[in-house]
Amino acid sequence: AVELTYQLGVARVLTQDGRKTWATLQVLAAALRDQFYTELRTRQQLGYIVTCFADRKEGVTRLVFVVQGAVLDPLGVLDRIDIFLKQGRTNLASQSEADLQAIADSLANSRLTRATQLGTSVERTWGEIRSRELRWDRAVVEAAALHDIKRADVLEVFDRYISERGQGRRRLATLIYGSAHSTQYNKAAATAEAAGGQIIEDVKAFSLAQPLWPPREV
Repeated sequence: AVELTYQLGVARVLTQDGRKTWATLQVLAAALRDQFYTELRTRQQLGYIVTCFADRKEGVTRLVFVVQGAVLDPLGVLDRIDIFLKQGRTNLASQSEADLQAIADSLANSRLTRATQLGTSVERTWGEIRSRELRWDRAVVEAAALHDIKRADVLEVFDRYISERGQGRRRLATLIYGSAHSTQYNKAAATAEAAGGQIIEDVKAFSLAQPLWPPREV
């Protein structure tokens, strides 16, 4: 299995830039999702789980690609994801303003849909408390931000954070090998290091060594 993450950084709903970044990332993920599934699941049949999504934890946003299957080893799957992303920029550029606006509008309308289950409603409320942002009108302001997203915004985020030469690119690839495939793992680790990658052996130590994001606004 492979999980490939691109971290975009802090995107707080309290700021206009934060709302725009999060909205743009959601549109980008939605624009890539079907293409990603069609290419790696339907055509190449690399796994039974193939998906792409945007998420946000403690205000920090990321774009995630997941492929789970046994057709190729994880390093081979990662190579296929990279090939898709290189073509993905061209595919995005081929979409019209109207195409991406339709995606943004659909996401905005979904955001404004009222919760039909008590658990969902409670989770949204506690989410505001946990984040300490307390934006009870979050759905409204985030929907408005989605309606304002333009094609140029989506391409700019891709070029800055996803593209191989992007100045804001922060990439983490998680490759999962079974205990019976240590030889494949060692080969993959050597290949990644030779290409300039960093192998994380101690997750806690790696996490503690990283710089912190700026303090949140409260």
